[in-house]
Amino acid sequence: MKRFFRVFLIAVLSLTLAVSSMLPAFASESGTTAKTEEGVTNTGTGDVDSDGALSAADARALAKEAQSGKISAEQGDYNMDGKVDLADAKILLRAAAGTEPTASLDLSDPLSKNGLGVNDRILFANGSSFSAAEYSYYYSALYMSYAQQAYYYDYYYGEGYGAMLTGFDYRVSPEEQYLSAADGSQISYAEYFRELTVATMEQYSYYAGQAKAMGLTLTEDDLALVKENLASIDEAAASYGVSTDEFLLQQYGEGINSYVLSEVIKDQLFAQKYQDKISEDLAQKITDEEIEAVYNEDPEEYNRVTLRAMRFSISQNEDGSSDAEQQQAAAADFMSKVTDEASFVKIAAETDPENFSEDINSLEEDADYNTISQNIGEDAADWAFSSDRKTGDMQIFSTGMYVYVLFVCEPAARNEEHLPSVRHILVTFDDSEEVTSEEGVTNLSGERVLSKAETYKLCEDYLKEFKRGDRTEESFAALAEKYSEDTASLSSGGQGGEGGLYTQIPRGQYVKPFEDWAYDESRQVGDTGIVETEYGYHIMYFCGREDEPEWKATIRAELASEETEEYLSDLDEKYAGTAVYSSEDTDAAYDFAMQSISGYFA
Repeated sequence: MKRFFRVFLIAVLSLTLAVSSMLPAFASESGTTAKTEEGVTNTGTGDVDSDGALSAADARALAKEAQSGKISAEQGDYNMDGKVDLADAKILLRAAAGTEPTASLDLSDPLSKNGLGVNDRILFANGSSFSAAEYSYYYSALYMSYAQQAYYYDYYYGEGYGAMLTGFDYRVSPEEQYLSAADGSQISYAEYFRELTVATMEQYSYYAGQAKAMGLTLTEDDLALVKENLASIDEAAASYGVSTDEFLLQQYGEGINSYVLSEVIKDQLFAQKYQDKISEDLAQKITDEEIEAVYNEDPEEYNRVTLRAMRFSISQNEDGSSDAEQQQAAAADFMSKVTDEASFVKIAAETDPENFSEDINSLEEDADYNTISQNIGEDAADWAFSSDRKTGDMQIFSTGMYVYVLFVCEPAARNEEHLPSVRHILVTFDDSEEVTSEEGVTNLSGERVLSKAETYKLCEDYLKEFKRGDRTEESFAALAEKYSEDTASLSSGGQGGEGGLYTQIPRGQYVKPFEDWAYDESRQVGDTGIVETEYGYHIMYFCGREDEPEWKATIRAELASEETEEYLSDLDEKYAGTAVYSSEDTDAAYDFAMQSISGYFA
């Protein structure tokens, strides 16, 4: 269970929307009211005094009726012991304190059966307390994180792939499926989730508490993230035609509303800040000597090479033979004509104009050892990363599908560049023949399709809007969230993006105009511009460059990650098992959570 928290933290923040497609249909609720001969109303739902709300007054009324014998066991026996007495009044009192003011008390509710309300504190850990509703939330979130991953595989690859690839079947109750524990024994997923629920609350409470003790605070961006999460849930609820609180009720049961969820998310952000702070502090303590030692142990791991690669396709014949020899001869002929990099590019374009007409088509820039090894072969990687290599070296390598000619542009060495980071707003345009006028067109659906010129004008307007403001990176990020069509770089895209941000951009991984703008040596923090690529127009914002060269920053990050892992693992021993709770209370909260999620696998 150790270190599960860091994976779980990210999943929970965006979980509600991720599983919205899995939600069971919303059920309509209907309360029941029955007037007894003795004049007591709504005892079956808890509203003894018939004022439309659960309150202490109902508990007093129930106690009075129980003492006078005017109420039957069927109407007020909330603890199911066959009689109505003061114990039932106590249950009703606690239920009233832990629910919204509605006239409903479900006699089958596991919490009420055990004298608990949803807001009663049932678990205490590291100075924090957690309610029964919060226990249900964490349990449900854990369940849904597993279920959503399995559902994803089923949706994209076909039924059954989710269970095969994850070991978890979202269509089956977690009580009916098992996994192997550390000691080799079998444990149900339901019990596994219960253990993780307690461990997660221990970790959150400890990390968040440490963050606050260190004086860490939530920034405006953090609070904006909380609002964005809640706004996304509002939108999801609206799409189902229900209120936000009803939406949360269907997923997590009573007790989790917008306010409670916002407080949970804030604690999660505090916990993340603590981890980030630990990692940053450890990274700063790593010395240059330590980094150099790691590099010297395995230079190939951190060196980068820039190559030109021309390929010749090998065709397979029906009789099992191939034209590999002919392609080897063609590759040798090609290599004999190359005198330098420029001639390599020119001859490649002449030899195979369909695939190598552009300069970038043959370029492998700042490639690492694994990239060459996986795409061409280990022998090619060994050759390319050999200390004997020099600019202009060429060699032929063959795979089962291609014959490659490699040309060394820059021998393998440490990448001394400081990687840039940018934000962007992508605005796509339609440059098809149908949209050639300056005014654009209206499609068959009645939607306005902007011309390329109109799209550029729109980008200029967006940039002017940014410049009319405070011109900060935060304000640009807000505009990206509002206007950008690159969902992968947005918080609303569900892929971990935020405000159009791309950090530590390596060479050769992005379209060239985008990369060239980011790598321009004259670029200063706060610079803006509009760049055209095959994807559309990009309104750019330059965030800055890394303080260290790529190879050094990479090693520092790796060492910091390892040391952070070790540090946090040691903390496990400090806070693991510190939670204080009654097994009866957590049993009831577990039953309550299972009741909340049963619609997913029922």
